[in-house]
Amino acid sequence: GKFDVDQCKAAVKCGSIRSNQLKAKFAAQRQKLKQTIVQNLSSDEQKARIFAEQLVQLERRQAALEVLQTMLDMCHTRMAYIESEPDIPSDMLGVISSILAARKFFGTEIPEMETIYKQFTNKYGKEQVMQVDDNPEMVHHNIAVLADHRPPSHSENNSVISRVATEYGYPVPE
Repeated sequence: GKFDVDQCKAAVKCGSIRSNQLKAKFAAQRQKLKQTIVQNLSSDEQKARIFAEQLVQLERRQAALEVLQTMLDMCHTRMAYIESEPDIPSDMLGVISSILAARKFFGTEIPEMETIYKQFTNKYGKEQVMQVDDNPEMVHHNIAVLADHRPPSHSENNSVISRVATEYGYPVPE
């Protein structure tokens, strides 16, 4: 295929709009999870811990989404520059790498990510795209952290529980 700047620009813009909608959805889910944690603190602390883990994962996704939206907006603004350069511009490497990497984590919720991936592959070739797509040093930390599927550490979990308990005026468990 051939690089279609208009299709790429439209996908980047739609992706940004959709990531903003997704952030709102995540914010609502966060509130619900926080309430569930507090409700379970008195009756079933183990259950509260499980919900705290879910909250940590959700907050990680939300932080990644924040970065993704900013990078999509930057990409949209600089599309003429991207189009004019034969290779990925060095000052856009981190942006494009992060967008490509984010596709793995948000591809189902933001279907435009697939179009963006295809367009950049058409523009730069499979090899160059694979180099930046699989390079964790170029991907923004908030997006790269999503690749780590380990549950949050005990201390991270404890700090979430105390933060939520404090926010809801509930005594912090020992």
